[in-house]
Amino acid sequence: MLSDTSPRWLRPLPVILALVAWLVVGGIGGAAGGKLSSVQKNDAALFLPSSAESTRAAELSDAFEADQTLPALVVLRPSTGGQVTAAQLAAVQQVAASIPDLPVTGGEGTWGDHLSSDPVVAPAGDGLD
Repeated sequence: MLSDTSPRWLRPLPVILALVAWLVVGGIGGAAGGKLSSVQKNDAALFLPSSAESTRAAELSDAFEADQTLPALVVLRPSTGGQVTAAQLAAVQQVAASIPDLPVTGGEGTWGDHLSSDPVVAPAGDGLD
């Protein structure tokens, strides 16, 4: 029978070293993976020939997406609950009519340069979109 003469504190050392090495490799690999995503392009159209109908359609659709904006949706509900009254709708429309002339804080132009529609009563009638 073989006897183990190594000190007790030395036994978990290989496990600890393996964990540290794993964390180091993961840290380096994770950082490299983040950089890789900035240079790679996962676009299905890249795998198709330029003469494919879907590739041509994608190129043509880019012309319709010249404005790269995100919509903002503001929902107002009556504080008393229930349906939106004509007076409440008129008040909101009056405030909304003054918004386009306000300057954009920290930006250029006015809000009217960015707004696209008037207030609309929600289909359920209990809010304004």
